[in-house]
Amino acid sequence: SENAKIALWSCHQPYGSENGAAVIKQESERILTWYKSEMEKFSPHLIWMLGDSVYSDGTGSLDFVKQVYDKGSWHESSVMRKDLLSLYRLNYRYHWGFESMQKIMRKFPHLGMWDDHEIRDGYGSEESDFKDCNIAIKQIATQAAQEYLFQYSPVLRSETTKNSSVDKHQAYVNNPVAAFIFDGRNSRNYGENMPVPSE
Repeated sequence: SENAKIALWSCHQPYGSENGAAVIKQESERILTWYKSEMEKFSPHLIWMLGDSVYSDGTGSLDFVKQVYDKGSWHESSVMRKDLLSLYRLNYRYHWGFESMQKIMRKFPHLGMWDDHEIRDGYGSEESDFKDCNIAIKQIATQAAQEYLFQYSPVLRSETTKNSSVDKHQAYVNNPVAAFIFDGRNSRNYGENMPVPSE
């Protein structure tokens, strides 16, 4: 008897580069102001953030992951790992810190799912992504995502915990809606045929 009002968005990249420096794209503030206005009018029960809610590699001048990707033994340094985690955290703050977006994030519940750009462009699609030094990037990106993106909803795991270190599926029940949002990024593994678990 109730209507469920859900808004969805993805690919939030408000930044660009000009003359080698990061800038806010000219249209970004206008788009986010429009978004705020539309969400306030629509008044959704929930907003789904369905991937690429931040860009760790979005522009040449803001691509902090390229400093460590495929770079030997950087991941053995606790200082380097800590620095990379700080950059991933800042990435969420800068992408989500626009006033219009902040007001909507505070006003309506959000459900977050990630894709590649929260880690790096195409992560999981290249064989080199599974070198130790690049797996460490994903581990660190995962920690930041747990602190920001995945904090909005309960973590759903199989009873066997078979995929507990892999998939970040999200689920919720809010009458009259029950939703399950699949994480298709974590299971992506170049060159592997991953069977569907029988469970």
